[in-house]
Amino acid sequence: MAFHPEELFKAAQQPVQWFSSAERLRDAAEIILSDQIKREGPYLEAQNKAGKEAEAAAITSSDGSAQAEIACEQPNYGPAHLLYAFAMENALKGLIVTRNPGSIESRKISNSIKSDDHSLIELAEKAQFSPSSEEEPVLKALSLIAKWAGRYPVPVKMAQYVKEENPLGLNRHALLDWSQHSVMRTCFDRMLQELERKLPKPPDRFDLVVAFRAPSR
Repeated sequence: MAFHPEELFKAAQQPVQWFSSAERLRDAAEIILSDQIKREGPYLEAQNKAGKEAEAAAITSSDGSAQAEIACEQPNYGPAHLLYAFAMENALKGLIVTRNPGSIESRKISNSIKSDDHSLIELAEKAQFSPSSEEEPVLKALSLIAKWAGRYPVPVKMAQYVKEENPLGLNRHALLDWSQHSVMRTCFDRMLQELERKLPKPPDRFDLVVAFRAPSR
């Protein structure tokens, strides 16, 4: 039986599809986080060593300041943050659809499911999901990461680059501190659990193989 493209497009926007997409993105992010955590210890040791070297050099410098290179690569958590931002977008859009099934359109994704500039705060409001005071700054940081900092060296427009929230010389690694990973995970888990509770049945996590009995002669 053939399905019309519009039917397939609407089916792909069902809450369970947003759920599955969010879960896959989270799983990919966790692979990166698990791999990069081994860099934390060596980096912090190198950072501490460089700090002592800079302090010692500052004592004898002409202007009372000095710097020392941190001779170690810091953990590259940025790609994982980007994936978590996209995972949260999917989870929140799934919640929006569960609350308003009429938002599923047949030719394009409804504006009611979208957000300005990947704003997770805006999507959370539409989804009636309330972030805690601890989670809100994490969502704001992830929104900026999804918008440009996780993908590009600069935003699309210069005016965005010189705003107070995106200062020149922005250290993109510092947008989301490592200590906030637990908050990020907890917030996402709450989103996904809330969405899963609203699904008509548990999501399928395995593919199917379909076989037909050969017709008898």
